Parts: sequence; structure tokens; C-alpha cells
Amino acid sequence: MKRAAAAGAPGAPGAPQPGGKDAKAKTPLQQQILNGILGISNVPYSSFVPSPVTFLHTIDARVKQARAPPPLLEGLPPLEPSAYQYVLLHVGPITVTHRSLNLAITAASLTFSALQTASLCLVTTPGEEMAIALRWWLAPLRLLRVPVDEIAMTLLLSLRFMSLVFEEVRNLSLGLAARGIRWETQGGGGSMNMAGRLAVRLFGNLFQRAENIAQAMLVRGFQGPSSHHLYMMKVNPTSAFANACALLLLAAYSVVIYYYK
Repeated sequence: MKRAAAAGAPGAPGAPQPGGKDAKAKTPLQQQILNGILGISNVPYSSFVPSPVTFLHTIDARVKQARAPPPLLEGLPPLEPSAYQYVLLHVGPITVTHRSLNLAITAASLTFSALQTASLCLVTTPGEEMAIALRWWLAPLRLLRVPVDEIAMTLLLSLRFMSLVFEEVRNLSLGLAARGIRWETQGGGGSMNMAGRLAVRLFGNLFQRAENIAQAMLVRGFQGPSSHHLYMMKVNPTSAFANACALLLLAAYSVVIYYYK
């Protein structure tokens, strides 16, 4: 019996080691998501990086917000009819055809392009410049009594608030990791219950932070977007050559989309 116990001990040659491949392969999905959140050091899609100075840093924010008209969702050329059936996959109520596949690929491409464009703009442009550029583009709408100043201020506060959201999510994740929860014993129902409680706690903290920001703005004399002056962070001066090149590329892209869509 002693030999059998020794063979089953953690340090025995035939026993599975805690730090071996089996332990890594059995990492719960909840723990993987938690590790992914804790592994992110910066706020995604909202962190301005002033250096090193690139070509995009020298382009004016108004030029960056200008973009070519997006193609239609059915912009990809249709597949030529052939001998095989038009339906690619049919599983229960789900039917995948050539047209639906074309729409899915186009929508995914447009979504990826929009996210990457927004990421490049926010990385190379301060939030104040983005807000002022948006106010410049929407200036003609003042004739229709559109609250342009309020929209620009909302954009700026949204960009500033994204870092607070990520900070709150990271703090809750750190507290959850410090408790050393055994996700194997929680199961699906326990994990969903914990996620719901964390979501309630997250929104409560965010509402409290928003209230504190509003009170701080009122204390500092904020009387509304129309009477508030945005101080632009001219970290990197714009270049006329870079703006001209960007406008030429935008015009060429628009022509290509119009004639070859």
C-alpha cells in the first residue's frame, strides 16, 4: 500500500505534474478571459501616442475625419453561376447562400476598416483636435439649429471616459484575480451569476465617476459647451504637404470606388 501511495504522489514519476501540459490545457475559459484583460496595459483604441512622430501625426484632424463614401454591402462582385447548387450550407433553420456569404464578407471588411481607421486616428490625434474637427465639419448644421457644440463636447467626454471604463474593468478584474476563485467549481450558472454581479458593480462605479466629473466641471465654472473653449493639444504641428498627399489619396480612392464598384 505504501508503494501504491508513493506512486500516486504528486512528485512520483508516473503522476501528472501540476505545472505540466495537462494543467495548461485545462485552464478554464473564465480564467483565460481574466488573464487577457489583465494582460492589456493600455486603453485600446483611445490612447494618443505623441512620439515617435509619423506621417499620420502631421495630417490635420479635419482631413482625417474626411473619408470616401463606403461601398454598398453588396459591393463585392457576385459569384458566377455554375453547375453546383446556389445554397452552400443548410443546417436546420440556417441557410448559407452565395449572396449571404458575399454580404457577410463585405460587412466584415467594412467593420474591420472602420475599427482600424478609428484606431489610427485616435492614436495619432489628441481628443481635443478630434472634437474641434468634428465641430468644424458640423458647423453648417447650425443653420438647422443642430447642437453642434454639444455633439463635439460629447465626443471629447466620450474619448476621455473610455480610459475610466477600462480602468474600472481592470480594477474589478484585479480584485477577482486576488480572490483566487476556482472556476472549475463554479460551473456555467455560477460564472454567469458572478458576471452579472460584476456588471452591476461596474455600472454603479461608472455612474458614480460620471457624477463626480459633472460636479468637478460645475465647480470649475463650466456653463455649457457653447461658452467653453477647448484647448487644442498641438503636440505635433500639421504639414501642408501631408494634408495635400492625404487629400489626393482620398480623391483617388473615391474615383476607384465610383468607377470600379
